[in-house]
Amino acid sequence: MKIKTLVISFILVLSVILSCSCNESDSSSQSLENSSSKLDDSTVSTDSSSKADETKSEEISSDNSGKFADEGELKLRIFKMGKSDAYLFRTSSKTILIDCGDVDDAQEILDYFTEKSIDRIDYLILTHFDKKSIGGAATLVSSLKVGTVYEPDYTKKNTEYIDFSSALANKNISSNKVNSDISFEVDGVSFKISPCEKSYYSDDNNYSLMISVVHGENSFLFVGDAKADRISEIISVGEVKHDFLMIPDNGTLDPKTEALIDAVSPTSVAITCSEKNPASAEVLQMLSSKGINTYLTTNGSIRISSDGSEIIYEQ
Repeated sequence: MKIKTLVISFILVLSVILSCSCNESDSSSQSLENSSSKLDDSTVSTDSSSKADETKSEEISSDNSGKFADEGELKLRIFKMGKSDAYLFRTSSKTILIDCGDVDDAQEILDYFTEKSIDRIDYLILTHFDKKSIGGAATLVSSLKVGTVYEPDYTKKNTEYIDFSSALANKNISSNKVNSDISFEVDGVSFKISPCEKSYYSDDNNYSLMISVVHGENSFLFVGDAKADRISEIISVGEVKHDFLMIPDNGTLDPKTEALIDAVSPTSVAITCSEKNPASAEVLQMLSSKGINTYLTTNGSIRISSDGSEIIYEQ
C-alpha cells in the first residue's frame, strides 16, 4: 500500500515538472517570436527612413543645388510668387536677376539666396516699373551686394521706384538706362537687352525691355508685361525665335498674344500666376492646341537647366 502511494505521488510530481517545462518552452518560444517581430519592425522602419532620406536627397539635388551652376551649365529659377515676376539665372560664377517681385516677395528671394549661400546680384535687370516687377528691388539692393543695374528709360513716380532709387543712392550704385541695344556675355551665356521704340505709351507695360538669353544652341526670351503695341515692335524686329518664352502679363489674353507665340515659336513656355490670379483659359487653350509645353507657377517654382544643347525643366 505504501509502495502504491509512493508511485502515485511520484507520477504526480513528474507530471507537474513536465507541465512547467512545457510552459517555459512555450513562453520562451513566444518571447523569441516577439523579439523577431520587433527586429522585423525595426528593419522596416530603417528601410523607410532610408527611402525618405534618398527622396529628400533627390529633391535637394533637383532644386538647382549649389551656389552656382557647373562649368558650361546655365540654371534658371522662376519663383512661385503669385502674379509677381522674378527670374534668377546662375552661371558657373555669376548671378543675373530679372525683376524682383512685389514688396512682400523680397524676403522669399532673400531666403533662397541665403539657402544657396549667394550674397551678390552681379547683374540686375528690371523690365519695367510695375510694382509686381520692381516692388522687391529696394529690399534686395539694401540687403545684397549689387553689380550692374539695367532699367528701361522712362519715368514713373510710384512708391516702389522711389524706394528702389533711394536704395541705389544709399549704396552709391548707378543704374543704366537702356535706350539702345545692350549686350554682355557671362561664362559663355549671352544676354541682349532691347528697349521699346517710342518715348510714350498710354500703358506702362509697353515700356517693357526685351531680354534674349542664349546658351549654346538654347535660347530664352523675356518680354516683361508687353502689351499689343510693344509686342508689335518685338515681332517687327524679324527673327525672334527662341526655345523658351516667358508669357507676358501673367498669361492675360492680348490681341497680339498669338502673334507673339507664333513669332517666337517656343517649344516650352512659363506663366507666373496663381489660383487667385490664374492665366487666361484662352491662352492656355491656345498653347495646348499648338503642342507647347506649359509650366505654371501655380504648381510651384520652375527650375530650368541648360547644358548648351539640352534644356531640362523641373517643377
